[in-house]
Amino acid sequence: MPRNKIAELDKAVATGIWPKRFALNAPLWIDGSNVQFDEKGVSKMKGYRVTGTKIGTTPVRGMFQHTTASSANLFYGDQTNLYLWNGATITSVGSGYTGSLDSSSTIWDSGSTVWDATWDGNFGTLASVWSMTDFGTWVLATNGKDAPQINKAGSFGTLSGPDFTTAEILVKSGPHILAFNTSINSRGFAWCSADDPETWIPTSANSAGDLVIREIDSEIVAAASIANQIAVYGEKSMYLVRYIGSPLYFGYRKALSNRGASSKSSVVTLGRKQYVMSEDAFYVTDGSSFQDIDNDDIRAQVFDDFNTGQQKKIVGWHDEENTEIRWYYPTASSLENNAGVGYNYLTSIWTIYTESKTSAISREVFTSPFSTGTDGKLFVDNVGEDADGTAITAMLQSKPLDLDNEDNIKELDAIRVGYVGSGLTFRIGVQGKLSDAITWGDYISAKVGFDFTELRKSGRYISIEFKSAGLTDSWELSSIGIYGRLAGTR
Repeated sequence: MPRNKIAELDKAVATGIWPKRFALNAPLWIDGSNVQFDEKGVSKMKGYRVTGTKIGTTPVRGMFQHTTASSANLFYGDQTNLYLWNGATITSVGSGYTGSLDSSSTIWDSGSTVWDATWDGNFGTLASVWSMTDFGTWVLATNGKDAPQINKAGSFGTLSGPDFTTAEILVKSGPHILAFNTSINSRGFAWCSADDPETWIPTSANSAGDLVIREIDSEIVAAASIANQIAVYGEKSMYLVRYIGSPLYFGYRKALSNRGASSKSSVVTLGRKQYVMSEDAFYVTDGSSFQDIDNDDIRAQVFDDFNTGQQKKIVGWHDEENTEIRWYYPTASSLENNAGVGYNYLTSIWTIYTESKTSAISREVFTSPFSTGTDGKLFVDNVGEDADGTAITAMLQSKPLDLDNEDNIKELDAIRVGYVGSGLTFRIGVQGKLSDAITWGDYISAKVGFDFTELRKSGRYISIEFKSAGLTDSWELSSIGIYGRLAGTR
């Protein structure tokens, strides 16, 4: 006996998560986490594994990959130490630093005689985040709190030559290293003499120098190379720094207004573009213009529950395997990054993550990307199906489906799910009115392939929730068919 299909949701499966939209106006999914979308459908995210023996115990903030003729190395740093993973073991290569674990501030309240512990982004102590770059076989690192460091032969020591005592960001440009947001001027930058990272004080005999971006709206928040220039971000603006030759060597011009960066790690460079999480938006820029890539749902999801006091901890990275730019950030109830969002730059689709990652880095000199947890562990990403031995819960919830007929009751007798893999379950919920709470049925194991699952449910509005929570669960969902009939009205 042929079954009567009353809805086919195949084309809507790969439309992303729309968490704050009026439910009936969403393409399909109004809630979900730890899933990834592509043009074929949606799948559970891959897992990650701990790498090496953990040494540190505090959150890692900052990573850098470097290769020489003999080896590939991953450098990373926490509040007090710098570490090196060489593909086999982790060793400490710098210690004794005095970085700040959290951001804090005290600003004067003119209406009282006490100091208010209120963050406004401009006062107090920022959480220390490492910025690193290389110069040939040397690696340089800075955390904005301690003296800049240099590693020439296996371990870090104080960089000699600068007249500034601290710097937030280091960027390499040709034969120069540039230091941004220094102890001399938070809106300025300095550069070493050509081919000499240990000569920073300008003289007539060298090409060292410094410059202040006087027009920038705030201290320098981030700086990253884009094409043959350096994009320098304030809170609400971006300037391009470029090499102009002797005798000035470097100059700058304003490139963007009303768009800046939220942290030194919130800018992700991909080819000739940069994807940025600012204080209130997500956008992409080529250095001359910008385009917002978010929507009202994602903005509300992130910025309505966002700890601005700890935003300097935000980290972004490029997940090449899944064609996705991902950002981790702290919600209002957390001092550490405990939530994330991902943007697929090929499909313009967003997803949501529940991981707690304090730093991450794209696949470069190693074959996989890396990330770190709040307790100092180093992970290799996109391997396995679980979070280093803990199951990853993946979930998707559809909007209430009226099936283009909001008056009639829908009597379901089967659902047909197209999926491959293992561990996927689903349940059906019904409502008589949108104001009613959803009445959910039990979870049912989805059948692999494209087979019918018989059930009995009726309601004016139908919701579907998919979920997996096993250690080895791995699945991809591509189609959903709902079968039954339209009954009378209520």
